[in-house]
Formats: sequence, structure tokens, C-alpha cells
Amino acid sequence: MRPDQWIDGWKAPWTTVRAGGSCRRFLRTYGPARPADFVACSGWGSFVCPHARTMFDELGTEEIDVDEQRSFVLADDRSFRAPSPQVRLLPEYDVYMMAFRERDQLVPKPVRELIANHPRGRYEGPAATRLVPVDGIAGSLGAKEAAAPSRAGNPPHSAPGRRARAELRREAERIGAFLGLGCVLSMDPS
Repeated sequence: MRPDQWIDGWKAPWTTVRAGGSCRRFLRTYGPARPADFVACSGWGSFVCPHARTMFDELGTEEIDVDEQRSFVLADDRSFRAPSPQVRLLPEYDVYMMAFRERDQLVPKPVRELIANHPRGRYEGPAATRLVPVDGIAGSLGAKEAAAPSRAGNPPHSAPGRRARAELRREAERIGAFLGLGCVLSMDPS
């Protein structure tokens, strides 16, 4: 659909004040980020990196180095929380996977192999699979919830430690309670 051809007086969204708000929220949520990251996330057809770079400049961003890549944060958003150890169960198409472009850093080779053997992962990649990130890095594939007690977890590419297993159990119970389901935590392939 081309709103510029269907709506008289159409103005591209990035020319409005609202686009600046979208960009600010994007940087607060996903920063440090690059203009190309915002372009990919925006879904605005003819929006290109120079437009995004102009928006970054207008918002008052600061350039920082992240793994030898030039990235940006809002000038007043330099307080990053210290990483905390955690285990999560992510559904397919979770924003953590969808927004993260350097997936080789996020998904180690053994987990990529599990994804390649997954029916949906084979065609759509990591974003289409449920993942179990341990301290932000994918540790295994997750299982699907069901109407009966659900199972959480598939065999991890390396056995999780006691802390990770306890956190995985808490995460599974939290999600099970939210869904109104019991939860059975399984670390075996069956």
C-alpha cells in the first residue's frame, strides 16, 4: 500500500514531530544503536539512513563504540545498568531477537545448529524459534506451551549450572502462572 499515492497531502512519517518521538523511544529501548537499525525497525518504505542520521543528530545523540562499531545513544542516556545474570524463555518473534542484527554474537554455533534442525528455524532462522537465553546469549531452544502442563526447555548446548537451572525453573513458573498453566521443566530431549 502506498499512502503517498492514496492520501492527498500525505507527508512521510519521518517529517513529523511524531517520528522524533519514535526515534527517541527506539534509542531509549534499543540503544546503543545505529541509524540503519532504526531504518530497519521503522518499516517506513522510503525512509533511509541519511534521514535517520539527521533525526539522531536532532535528538542530541552521542557516538560511542560498541564492539568496534560506531553506535549512538541519547546524550542524556549514558547510565547503563550492569549486566545481571539471568535466564529467560523467549517466544518466537520476540523483540530481543527481531531487533538484534548481529545474531552471531547472540546465538552460538551449537544453538544455530539446533535452530537449523528446527522446522521453522530452518526457513526463518533464530527469530522464528523459542529460545532460552542465559545471561543474554542463547543457550538452547525452548518448548511450546500447551493446554496441559507445559514443558520448558530443550537440551542446552552445554549443561546449565545450578543457578541457571534455578532461574529457568522460576522463569518457567512465572510464565506458567501468567498463562494459567502448570509447568514441567525438562532438560532432556524427550
